[in-house]
Amino acid sequence: ISLLPLLFTVLINFGIMGIAGLPLDAITSIIASLAIGIGVDYAVHYISRYRLELADGHDVVTSLRRAGSTAGRGIIFNALALIIGFLVLVFSHFRAIAVFGYLISTTMIVSCLAALLVIPLVINIIPKRKLERGIRMKRTLAILLALVLVSGVSLSAQELTGQQILDDLGFDTILTGSGTAELTMITENAKGAQREYSVRVYLKSDDGGDQQFLEYLAPADVRGTKFLSLNEAGQVDQMWLYMPALGRERRIAAHMTGDSFMGTDFTYEEIGGGFNYSGDYTAKRLSDQQEGGLDCYVLELTAVSPDALYEEIQMWVWIAEMVPVKVQFYASGGVLAKTLTMDDFRPVSGDLIPHDLVMADNVKGT
Repeated sequence: ISLLPLLFTVLINFGIMGIAGLPLDAITSIIASLAIGIGVDYAVHYISRYRLELADGHDVVTSLRRAGSTAGRGIIFNALALIIGFLVLVFSHFRAIAVFGYLISTTMIVSCLAALLVIPLVINIIPKRKLERGIRMKRTLAILLALVLVSGVSLSAQELTGQQILDDLGFDTILTGSGTAELTMITENAKGAQREYSVRVYLKSDDGGDQQFLEYLAPADVRGTKFLSLNEAGQVDQMWLYMPALGRERRIAAHMTGDSFMGTDFTYEEIGGGFNYSGDYTAKRLSDQQEGGLDCYVLELTAVSPDALYEEIQMWVWIAEMVPVKVQFYASGGVLAKTLTMDDFRPVSGDLIPHDLVMADNVKGT
């Protein structure tokens, strides 16, 4: 009987994940084992108290009522303490921690209610003799159930497809979100000579699309250069570049979006936010690896759109946060063209944003 509330709790937990669109990853996959570990104590505590009341000569109804007023009260107080403690995590700017806090708090609510409602219901419809015989095996069965469920969750997490991972990425553009930022951009040529630029970026992202305005602040010879990118739903993407030396703006034609942006190793498409991983590529999941000390999914992306900038891409996705930390871009013939690495992730307005990006051209050595 003590297993039934656990099964109920685990099923409700996975149901909530399905409704909320939360994937099985390193964080969410351990919720089931935690639910079992904590919930089994509620069930055993309640049933033990019920058996004591039966041993004192009370009937089933009275024993259930007395168990509910004693053990039930302790279960409620314990659950409330855990719920309040874990709810604090919901306010974290780190997505994985916030999701964990939300799920474990919900699990504690369901586990508490299941112990107090499901067990009395089942006891009332099961003969007492069968109940006492079943109780003697509850701990063994609980351990076996926990092992089976945890193994099942681990297998489910492993079966997450490459396309599902790609579709669930926290972001798929170099510059993302809404707001204003001042950036330092450093270019380095093949001889190691560096040049530093100061750039201000204005971003607006909503259901209608993405808008981006970028302006160079320094050095003096490029000050006032401006770049505008409009990626609006249902419309052709637009990119415009204004250069003070020319005194006019010009539109970046579609065939030029793969060209170098202002002498950097980024393209106009990558800077302008028009790079569409999930739309231009199909994803195959490779063996998981560690990258920079982080556990990562590894994806192999193959171009399916004629507009795709690269023939193939390999991507390392941080499992805990579902954001890419390294991307390798391959040109035709399997030549490694460029490598993008992202580091120093910080929460910004609820999004985890990399503050250190390096794009290296593996062909030019820049």
